[in-house]
Amino acid sequence: MDGAIDQPVSFRVSERDVVEAMQATLWRRMFRGPGAVMLGIVIAAWLVLAVLTLHLGQSLRDVVMFAVAIPLLLALLQYGFVPVLARRHFRQSKALQTPLRFWLEGEVIHLEGERGQSAMPMDELWRWGETKRLVMLFHSEMLYNIVPKEVLGESGTRALIAALQAAGVKEA
Repeated sequence: MDGAIDQPVSFRVSERDVVEAMQATLWRRMFRGPGAVMLGIVIAAWLVLAVLTLHLGQSLRDVVMFAVAIPLLLALLQYGFVPVLARRHFRQSKALQTPLRFWLEGEVIHLEGERGQSAMPMDELWRWGETKRLVMLFHSEMLYNIVPKEVLGESGTRALIAALQAAGVKEA
């Protein structure tokens, strides 16, 4: 399907999709809102520690180790823990593994699966986001639907994003 998104397209969410969506969501949370405040506090604490260490004539070895440890921990979280958690979430959720159909009808997004269907007016979405392979439709900060771009095609993806923007949905 390349172009119109008013006709249903079928797809299955893959384990890889869930991992990518969860990593993107965590990344956004880390560097925006409360996550950014916490990261700012950690950086400020590190700077204060560095200044005090230099002022007291102590070795910067521990300060440098702290500066290296924080990015390493963030990388471990993002590329180690989150994928394991996302894969487990995918395997535990039978609903994530069933085929879905997606289409637009005016300003309403339709998702339909074996367990039911939903019709979401675009203006009720909290945000939208995208990764290299996915469009994410956020109902709230941590609740979202994902649609693989490959099923929409390039022009279908552009059309969906344009419709979301026209409806006033902000980008995540």
